[in-house]
Amino acid sequence: MTRTTKKPERISDFIYTPAERMETVEEYVAYSIKAREEAHAEAVAEGFGEKDADEVANMSWRCVLPIMSSRLAVQSFIACVAVGAARGWIKAEEARGLSYTAQLGMAALREAR
Repeated sequence: MTRTTKKPERISDFIYTPAERMETVEEYVAYSIKAREEAHAEAVAEGFGEKDADEVANMSWRCVLPIMSSRLAVQSFIACVAVGAARGWIKAEEARGLSYTAQLGMAALREAR
């Protein structure tokens, strides 16, 4: 059986929005994992090849990273980046850049107090 692969035409159809304020780091991480898994499943169901489905799912995961508006959100952002790097959803270089962004976010929050 030959499977037809389909390139994403509108990745926005698979993108989730960042989580609203949550109570724990674990909730943020679970939300990001769920968003990625659901985006991947939707892409596969639409006939995307595995590589393209992974690309769509990874983009969705990036889009749901917490907005760094609180200390908890920055900690959650860091945890989500660690999970993404550990699972191979992002490369080490991107993880370093995102971690640096989180450092800047935490510093900005400290200055705002």
